[in-house]
Amino acid sequence: MIPAFKKIDRLLGVETGLISSLIMIVVTSIIFLFKSVGFSEILLLSKESSSSFLMCIFFLAPSILKLTAPMAILLGSFIMATRASLDREIEAWMSCGVSVFRLLNSFFVLGCVTAALALFTSLYFEPYARQEWTKFKWVQARHGVEAIMESRLREKTFISKLFHSSDNDISFYVDHLSDSKKQFFKVFLMAQSNKEKYPLVLFAEQGTLTQEDNQGVVDYMFTLAKGSYYQFDEKLQTWNFMHFKSLKFSLISMFQKQFDPDKSSSDSLRSLYPFEYINELKKLRQDPDWSKSQKIVRQHSFFYEQFLIPLSCLALPIIGFCLGIQDVRRKNILSYTVLAFIIFIFYAFIMLAQQFSLKFYSSPEISLWLPGGFLIIIVGILLRWRVKYPFTVKFFEFIRLEFGR
Repeated sequence: MIPAFKKIDRLLGVETGLISSLIMIVVTSIIFLFKSVGFSEILLLSKESSSSFLMCIFFLAPSILKLTAPMAILLGSFIMATRASLDREIEAWMSCGVSVFRLLNSFFVLGCVTAALALFTSLYFEPYARQEWTKFKWVQARHGVEAIMESRLREKTFISKLFHSSDNDISFYVDHLSDSKKQFFKVFLMAQSNKEKYPLVLFAEQGTLTQEDNQGVVDYMFTLAKGSYYQFDEKLQTWNFMHFKSLKFSLISMFQKQFDPDKSSSDSLRSLYPFEYINELKKLRQDPDWSKSQKIVRQHSFFYEQFLIPLSCLALPIIGFCLGIQDVRRKNILSYTVLAFIIFIFYAFIMLAQQFSLKFYSSPEISLWLPGGFLIIIVGILLRWRVKYPFTVKFFEFIRLEFGR
């Protein structure tokens, strides 16, 4: 019987893996197309569109794969079990004495492999991709600053939208410019944020542009001297102003913000590997009021989700297999409903736990235990159902028989 069992494992494992891979490729491609819309402006700003497009794929791939892998293995196991049931293969195997737990071997092994790959993607591949994206932003921002200096920077010329950014509109004017474009005289700078009604206005008698070393890379530092800036106070309904002797900021740091597709891409903690991330969380927990900071709580929840979602691959194939077993003499439409309901509740618990922690109703650890506990309970119920009633009793009938007393 051992060779026969190995053939069963190969049959179930290979076909489930192929179906899951196809589902993952299709769903990943669809999600990538939707997410890539936010990168259209980045591709237009970049000089090398082809390499930038590949970099966008490299940046998006880990965050998408860690979500689509669990869904793919769940649907793949469900479809495979349904096909084997409709062909009466599972019924024939069980009639020969093969138990439900024996049939689950290949699904569990496939789940372990998928979980390991998903863990590697979320804990190592994603941080590495974010680190490479940070380097990409810096290089592209430096090219952008150099292009502005070469083509757009002129004296007595008002430059509107100095940086192409959806958050800020920066305008610039200089009355006199040296031949080397490194010294400025009579500088005007205005920054208008979409969140603010009134702009920040800045005047300076002179300014300089220098190249400096910033952590081993070249940075363009813009220094303004003998100036003042004005900002409107909406509460007091008056303009506040302040004089300054010297004001220094990095042009590349300003320019690279337009290469942030979302807020999470600029979160430095998400670029850390697990042990580095844990050390940073320990430092944050030294503050007695850390649990009252939404930013810190969100960073904890994100770290727990990096483990939870990949590890769900251990339970999802079992759920898919148990729900996929069909009785050919009955219509089992409810199995599809239960499958969709379980998926919805699992991800709803993830979002609900995150909101509870962000509203300070509970600790961020609930982001790990609430959805994980739900999956464990569901796996226990479904295994008891299929071991006790392999084909004869539907799921809701089983619930009524077991818990309706």
